[in-house]
Amino acid sequence: MSDTLKVTADICFEGEAVQAAASNAEGLMQPQGPRRFKVNAYTGGAISQPWSREPVIVDLQGMTWTNKRRPILLQHSYELDSILGQTTDVRVEGRNLVVEAEMIGGNASSDKVIALAERGYQWQASIGADVLRAEKLPAGETAMVNGQAITGPARIVRASRLREVSVVTLGADDNTSASLAATAAQPEESSMSDESREAVEAVTEVATPVAATAAINEDAIAEKVAAKLLAAQSAQKVESIRAARPSAPAVHVEQNREAISDVLKAAICQSARLANVEKEFSPQVLEAAQKKYKGGIGLGELLVEAARANGYEGRTTFRDESYSRPILRAAFATHDISDILSATVNKSLLQGFTTVDNTWSRVSTTRSVADFKTVTSYRLTGGFKFEEMSGKHEFKLAAAGNVKYQNSARTYGISTNVTREDIINDDLGAITAVPSRIGRGAALKLNEVFWTAFLNNSTFFTSGNKNLGSGSGSAFGIDGLTAAEILFLDQTDDDGYPLAVSPSILLVPTALNAKALQLRTATEIRDTNSSTKYPTANPHAGKYEIITTPYLSNSSFTGNSTAAYYLLASPQDLSTIEVAFLNGVQQPTVEQADLDFSLLGIQMRGYFDFGVAMVEPRAGVKMAGS
Repeated sequence: MSDTLKVTADICFEGEAVQAAASNAEGLMQPQGPRRFKVNAYTGGAISQPWSREPVIVDLQGMTWTNKRRPILLQHSYELDSILGQTTDVRVEGRNLVVEAEMIGGNASSDKVIALAERGYQWQASIGADVLRAEKLPAGETAMVNGQAITGPARIVRASRLREVSVVTLGADDNTSASLAATAAQPEESSMSDESREAVEAVTEVATPVAATAAINEDAIAEKVAAKLLAAQSAQKVESIRAARPSAPAVHVEQNREAISDVLKAAICQSARLANVEKEFSPQVLEAAQKKYKGGIGLGELLVEAARANGYEGRTTFRDESYSRPILRAAFATHDISDILSATVNKSLLQGFTTVDNTWSRVSTTRSVADFKTVTSYRLTGGFKFEEMSGKHEFKLAAAGNVKYQNSARTYGISTNVTREDIINDDLGAITAVPSRIGRGAALKLNEVFWTAFLNNSTFFTSGNKNLGSGSGSAFGIDGLTAAEILFLDQTDDDGYPLAVSPSILLVPTALNAKALQLRTATEIRDTNSSTKYPTANPHAGKYEIITTPYLSNSSFTGNSTAAYYLLASPQDLSTIEVAFLNGVQQPTVEQADLDFSLLGIQMRGYFDFGVAMVEPRAGVKMAGS
């Protein structure tokens, strides 16, 4: 994903300034040398971002930068005239992101920024960074980020990349638009006419309460300006002032781009016929997508829309490579197209991921790991049985042992290309069906790794561990299940006392599914031998949750069987197997980008970071079935 982080902090320039030479028409204050500043840009806590409904916490350990010389810009603008300088150092100090920089100067923008700072204006610094990977923390759950416990709901940015540092007039809050409008209305003194100066005074007078209350929009300001001037000036002057009025500030343009982006996302989801689209977008956005794209948009059309949004004005054909490459370059010139593709591609990916058998999640526990190192966990054993207190009421020290097990995450992935032919054919399925297949491939790989570990269990389920039943008495049926239950319940802890955990899951292959369901739902069992006395009650009716998976009997896996079955504890009580996910992300990630120069098209790649390990032998028993 590539949402943009904007984290704002106060800025204070250092260094001396002297009055400019008389030849400077604007009378700006010129610095004697590069003006330096230091910003404590982020303190590790929750921030508000327009692309997230939940508060956002940026994991500073996952933020990277290509080098410590990052550009300093004005208002996050990439125009050459907006370049102010460069950073000299970027570092993490505890929970803080610290940026040191210098204003190199040399253009009108930097001169004006420094001049206003000299006059007392309090500029702010805003850090612009791309979000590479984020995870949602559900309500009530807790995670450690930047050395502090964060409780959901929240969104944790686990990986991000610093792009630039901007000097801004005001940070992102409810009053930004009004304050920017008032600031933008300040013309340069050297070229101000009497009429313009009066207009500025009127705008300032009206804008001041607006900045405080955020209750009057820009049009209302203009009307009040006009009303004030009508009392003292002719209609001609009013029209002149309105014509000189500055264009809408950049914040409005960004909001408009965001709205366009939402419409494109909705159009793609409609075209791909993804489920629950109405829950993802507002009725207004869905109506706009339906009206503009008639419920469908092609891949080529999407790329052209993105290119135009980034200023492309050439021909819109992909049949001629001299035009198709500039369109692709323009489409990927900013993060907008990546936002659009990420939002829709990941919906397709998730749809493919969730269609695959997920039995693994019902019989295992999961954990989050911070890196790819092997994690050793310890299970405390014995030594915690309460002892009678002595007359002095002294507590005896628990002499607990431990058993360790290890797990580690590994990366699994695949890549593919959306070709020039796909784009010419306007095949939107290339970016909807392909991610769905990537999602399915990720789920298949997770199942392969999981069931390979679970079924290769000859050293895990053993007679020595007292969790294996074999021979004719283990055959599936009322007697075999009773034997499995006794075997499970007779297990002991390290002190030789009952384990005091009950089984709750009956895991069976597809060949035993019907028998398992009969055994669970039947209330009585009858014998056809009329000369035999027998009870009719079924002792196992409604007792266990039946979980069936074809993986248990699939011939691709060592240890497969159509007869073996397992009686397991609930994973929340005690688990036989564990799945570790990097940073707790339990689904694959898909990324896309323009292909290398030697190729033409879009590259897609999916990756998934996880590991599987057997954990606690006493959490289940295996019945060989014969």
